[in-house]
Amino acid sequence: IAEAYRKFSINDKILPIKSVKNAISGAKDKLITAEEFDRDAENDFRLQQISTIYTYYQNRLKETNALDFDDIIMQTVFLLQNNPQVRARYQRQFDYVLIDEFQDTDDAQIDSFLKIQQLIGEKCNLFVVGDLKQSIYRFRGATISAFKRLNATPDKWEEHTINTNYRTDSRLL
Repeated sequence: IAEAYRKFSINDKILPIKSVKNAISGAKDKLITAEEFDRDAENDFRLQQISTIYTYYQNRLKETNALDFDDIIMQTVFLLQNNPQVRARYQRQFDYVLIDEFQDTDDAQIDSFLKIQQLIGEKCNLFVVGDLKQSIYRFRGATISAFKRLNATPDKWEEHTINTNYRTDSRLL
């Protein structure tokens, strides 16, 4: 990103690097590619500069055969959405999918998850574990809406509550 600033003579006092990193990360969380971001930037000068940096950044990642953290989810979603053979392979390979610490997911992660539900396939054996009282990533956007969104389709989900905390109950140690 710093290389893009130099290459395109972008002033980091006017457009702070941190805000660009956050914008790119936010776009990737929403599965917005650099090309889509560019189309949406239209007449907004700030967004156009971010788009220039995002496009350059993605091209450099591709040239170096690299992914950043946000790409891990985004590219996995695209792979499963766009490649039926890969999707079918993993549907056959996994009978069950478990997501632990679900209380620490944010809206972008749950959007990505909902888009790759096809990984579960016909079996639909998904097990989600979470404790709303133990969410520690609210500062990063973790929200209970992930649970609410799953519960919006009650015909597909069952909720089971475990009333004993096995980590802190000394009688069980």
